[in-house]
Amino acid sequence: MLSRRKTTPILAGVLGGLLTSVVIGNWQRNRPNVVMIVVDSMRADAVSEVLGSAVTPNLRSLIDEGVQFPTAFTHSSETVAAHAALYSGMNPYQLGITGDARQVDDRVPLLAETLRDHGYQTAAAIGLADLWQPEYGEGLARGFQRFEQGEHAVEGATQVGQRLTSILDGFDPNESFFLLANFADLHEPYQDKGPTAHRARVLVDDRMVDELAISRNCFWNHRLVLSPGDHTLEFASDIGIRVRELAVRGPGGELPYELRVGGFDGSSERIMMSLTNPTDDELVVELDAWIHDSPSLQELRDRYVSEIETVDHAIGELMTELKWRGLYDDTIIIVTSAHGAALGEHDSIGHDANLYDEVLNVPLIVRLPAAWDEHALLIENTPEVVRLVDVAPTILELCQIPEWDGMAGQSLLCEAKRPLIAQSIEPRAATASFAMRDARYKMTYV
Repeated sequence: MLSRRKTTPILAGVLGGLLTSVVIGNWQRNRPNVVMIVVDSMRADAVSEVLGSAVTPNLRSLIDEGVQFPTAFTHSSETVAAHAALYSGMNPYQLGITGDARQVDDRVPLLAETLRDHGYQTAAAIGLADLWQPEYGEGLARGFQRFEQGEHAVEGATQVGQRLTSILDGFDPNESFFLLANFADLHEPYQDKGPTAHRARVLVDDRMVDELAISRNCFWNHRLVLSPGDHTLEFASDIGIRVRELAVRGPGGELPYELRVGGFDGSSERIMMSLTNPTDDELVVELDAWIHDSPSLQELRDRYVSEIETVDHAIGELMTELKWRGLYDDTIIIVTSAHGAALGEHDSIGHDANLYDEVLNVPLIVRLPAAWDEHALLIENTPEVVRLVDVAPTILELCQIPEWDGMAGQSLLCEAKRPLIAQSIEPRAATASFAMRDARYKMTYV
């Protein structure tokens, strides 16, 4: 049975037309499948139809078939904290996610875990390394019977899409499932989908050993023979470059290195470091680096739009797979984001630094199964704020599964006031801060 909380009848016309309702369910049926698509760093205006916005036919189709909540907000500018709120229905401060304590206590129920315990098949395809499981079945992976993650910090939509297809192949078509698709393409660094014109040179002791295309993510591996003594390793380019990760591995483990020019915290045209072979013999070392360019603000914005279109195409392919398998009509589809991203607003790029609305306001689209046409009411066009913590209780109610104690969220099947509490978290942000808001006002504490 559905919960007995207050709902909003269509015929009553309450809220003066500001709150409408969509009829959605015949409850004497098999349980629905659930597909939750989380596109990290996707702003709410990414699915707008303003001139110059991304072309997103597949997201528009889901909006046309479902409900879009333009006033949806996340609870944190930090990726793990925001995902934890989404999966648990609880605020990050309730979960104890502060500073470096970024894991959820094992005693806190998570959505995948609860659905699995009620007979759902559960699986996830993850594009962002922040969400990798520390050990099998731990962290935010708890409850997923299959958890597919990549080899690199940021995996593209193509790789995630291949894993999604493999997961669908493995599902029993006669059993309901919960599938999480996490796309990281909109997470920094943004890829140049055109010709990879920006390049970087790699020099060892002033001798060029390689040249790298860096307009897209470059995960570079190179084997090198070092003579005894001191050496220099340098990355140089005519455009700003960023070396996000670097490891120098010898037979006995990692070799230390010391930065001499430039750094890993920003962008520069030259990054040089010294390293030492402490032995009396030649040493074979393996260099691993994650390096990319540092585009101009306009290039960055153009790439962001291109990345939205890449993800939209991947979402379309997933929808096609569901339809081809005869699963689409019986599936709840939810599209959202853990957080947005600043694209130059407030002199900021990315998402960790602040709690402005370009970071907190995220898309939320809910598309319900085609045959659901009675008894339940999903609020639409509400002027009130809705929040990521409201997603888990909504899914549970739609699947007729009881909520767990301590949930801060409220199902989107009921009218309610939903004040937002959001936080930035050190060390990702320079300082910890909190924000509170409703539909009219916002207050930030720094």
